[in-house]
Amino acid sequence: MRTAFGIFLILLGATPVLAQHPVEMETGSHIPVPERARIPDDLHVSNVDRSRLVMSQFARCAVARNPAGVQRALRLPFGDSYEHAVSKLATEECLDSGMMKFKATLFRGALFAELYRSRDYAQKHDQPWKVSFDKISFDQEQLAKPGQEAAQWRLLMIFGNCVVGHDEANARTAIMQPTASALEEAALRALGPSFNACLPVGTTLTFSKPIIEGVLAEVLYRGTEAAVQQTAGVK
Repeated sequence: MRTAFGIFLILLGATPVLAQHPVEMETGSHIPVPERARIPDDLHVSNVDRSRLVMSQFARCAVARNPAGVQRALRLPFGDSYEHAVSKLATEECLDSGMMKFKATLFRGALFAELYRSRDYAQKHDQPWKVSFDKISFDQEQLAKPGQEAAQWRLLMIFGNCVVGHDEANARTAIMQPTASALEEAALRALGPSFNACLPVGTTLTFSKPIIEGVLAEVLYRGTEAAVQQTAGVK
């Protein structure tokens, strides 16, 4: 198994590796530990959805097996330290076969989506949940800090915060539904008016589904220090 961080999810032909036990349980609970990510061989699944499914499975496994490592990585600012911490989550425990390459910033979104789902499960079953982060800050000092990747992230967080403020119910539904499922697609379509409302007039926002899933998941998981009046204006 090889995993690399760089270009978003290029999947090559899979080759079998050691089989995973069909049932693995977390100590002290009845939650099955997710199996390793597997590249779907369903011909009806598009390449884009196949990529999203594998990254989601990989993130679910990482959250279940190494929550402390996920927390350490996601607390770091964008940069080399963050990339290194995320790369340490790439282990043979979480990929069944083949090779994955994906951008660490997109994997961030997949991790927050799985964290959100896992926390919801724990809360509903009265189980402890310790993975926490500071609330997202929108103060002007933070917004003025340099760095293209960090600046893009801040703009997306502003946009995501606006969308959640307009329609939190459908935002939550979009994250709670399985990645690349028809139910997730329906929730994202229902958010269309909120997407439009959160953009300045005449601005076009274009991004992939993994990005919007990750943006909404991070805003919902972390919360924000205070509402902001501005909209994103991201192209």
